[in-house]
Amino acid sequence: MKFVPITVISSKKAPFFLFCVLYLNPLMANAFELGYGLGSMGLKYEAAHKLSESLNLRLGSGEFEYIASKGGVTADVISISEMLLGQDATVVIKQLSLLVDYHPWRGDFRFTGGIIKNKLILELVNYGDGEFIINNSRFSDQIVDSTELTMQLSNGVSPYFGVGWSTGFEQNSGLSLSGDLGFYYAVDFALNFSAACKAQAAAIDCSKLRAETSRQQRKLREDLKLLILPTFGVALSYKF
Repeated sequence: MKFVPITVISSKKAPFFLFCVLYLNPLMANAFELGYGLGSMGLKYEAAHKLSESLNLRLGSGEFEYIASKGGVTADVISISEMLLGQDATVVIKQLSLLVDYHPWRGDFRFTGGIIKNKLILELVNYGDGEFIINNSRFSDQIVDSTELTMQLSNGVSPYFGVGWSTGFEQNSGLSLSGDLGFYYAVDFALNFSAACKAQAAAIDCSKLRAETSRQQRKLREDLKLLILPTFGVALSYKF
């Protein structure tokens, strides 16, 4: 798994986020919870309010950013999961979430459902390892300079489902620890795959490269008609 640096939400955004939470529901000012967490989607702020003996409402905001320094070095076309976990890809994520937790036994354990508003950009430039395999056709690095795979989900709204726990659900005040494990569906995204032909390559080779690249892009899009992205995270919260 790849560990990457993370861009934290700026200090200017935190007071604005808190103001929005209190403005949306003035009752929260008497009984609300603020948290700060870390997970697969980066660092995030979170505000929560207990609705009943079994239900909890959460509003979250987070960012994650990593700019690739060297790109990929493999012959095969990189998959989306490899871009996230195993390759030096550029990753930009911005999220807003509105979640409802259901505590069936009124304890720590919870089921969670809700919606996530996403901005997700994945980009990988691959320089091969002496050759490139595109749509099962092999091209030497004397023909192909590099390939680029980009996936973008801009301002999409996705459903979220998961499970987790919160040690502070039954508390009236104080610190608590919580965690989440779930997934969301990304159903509205754009995927593009391209290959750069070297200037000295023969015209017939470049023509074949363009044709195979176009076929490979169609295959990638067909495989990703519905993209399921797993998420996990932990947070430390304080209930007022």
